[in-house]
Amino acid sequence: MERDIFKKAVGILFKKNDRKRFAFIGDHRSVFPLEEMCRALEVSRSGYYAFKKRPKSQRRVDNERLLIEIKRVFWLNDRNYGSHSPRIWEQVAS
Repeated sequence: MERDIFKKAVGILFKKNDRKRFAFIGDHRSVFPLEEMCRALEVSRSGYYAFKKRPKSQRRVDNERLLIEIKRVFWLNDRNYGSHSPRIWEQVAS
């Protein structure tokens, strides 16, 4: 019964997104055994290791750089957001 509930929860939480599942496994390697996590999340160990070796996509690299710039501008504007967000957009976009 509990296992069925867990399987349904996994499907809802990760929505069959292997990248999120593999990231979860990587984040929790020190807490749970790899083989048990792979079995519970219904992914293969070889898939996890292939994911670890795969380089980041250019889009992900660009998004990470953009996030750093947005945070920098956010802090320069006294951590204001909301009505001040157009200022952040203007500074980041330029």
